[in-house]
Amino acid sequence: MSSADNSARDLVLTAQLTESRRLERISLGLPPAPPKTKPERDPYVQIVEDERFMDFGYLCFRTTFADDARWEKWQENFDAGLEGGLVGCAGRERVAERLMVIFVDDSDLDGVGFSDVAKAFADVKENEDFGPGLDVGMCLMLDEEAMASLLEPVEGKDPWVWAVDVSYDFDGAQMEDGYPGRFKVAIDSLISDLWPLLAGSSMQPKSLWQPENSIWKSAIQIAEKLGIGTRRG
Repeated sequence: MSSADNSARDLVLTAQLTESRRLERISLGLPPAPPKTKPERDPYVQIVEDERFMDFGYLCFRTTFADDARWEKWQENFDAGLEGGLVGCAGRERVAERLMVIFVDDSDLDGVGFSDVAKAFADVKENEDFGPGLDVGMCLMLDEEAMASLLEPVEGKDPWVWAVDVSYDFDGAQMEDGYPGRFKVAIDSLISDLWPLLAGSSMQPKSLWQPENSIWKSAIQIAEKLGIGTRRG
């Protein structure tokens, strides 16, 4: 990993860890930590601008086709959840028009699993022209379980989608560490938390996997393990 990659990684992880500690203090009834200079740009905004991405985001593959009205409602709620996760992000308006999630809506994918989604991503990449801001090592997958998490939410659980490692060998033997090549990601964390770690720091999806967390929200545990942002204010 290059020094530039390390810088981007540290930037994102420190921001996530700082926010976690702010919320922790609030939950304990403590006063906020002494204010620090607010960054002019959120990490994802900085990466988009510094890398001069014309567009950024994800490809999302639909794999459930039983109900088109349900699909349309999910898209509407998904867009709202994605935008909700960016409220308060510094500089978001400067790159808002570049953010996109490209939905691959192909009935041939009805009922397929992670392996076929990874192969479908490779096919799209080979035949379609999309920029590096959308080619970040993972794509999104929507199945009925993920759809229900948003349309029939459960109290205390974040709505989520699958993030699929497009380089993982789903047809091979499972890795000894148990890494399955995919994990659930909270919708409101897709852009502000996950995307910059994939696009700006060259971190591999496997290094972001957190088996102890059923739904990925941020890489706080990774930051602490690496000793990033360990100095408390």
